[in-house]
Amino acid sequence: RQLGSYRPAVLRSPLSTAGAVKMKTVGILLVLFLGSYFITSAPSSSDEVRSGFELCTELTREVNLSVEAGLLTQGEADRISSRCFDLYGGSK
Repeated sequence: RQLGSYRPAVLRSPLSTAGAVKMKTVGILLVLFLGSYFITSAPSSSDEVRSGFELCTELTREVNLSVEAGLLTQGEADRISSRCFDLYGGSK
């Protein structure tokens, strides 16, 4: 071997393509959850209190934007929205 001809090994992810997609989805859902947590728990300077229905309506709007951006499928967005309404907002 010649001096200076060393090539480092290529690091490959142990995740399969399906695993990588699943991890991406989990990451997106985590960001959405944390974002909604901080939005709802942040002190507001106004006296306006957001109802569960209003929160879920805003969340639905945001996940639909994520669908348009290709970050979520429509089915994932529908499940997230339905879960929010089931837990916090009554019926759609």
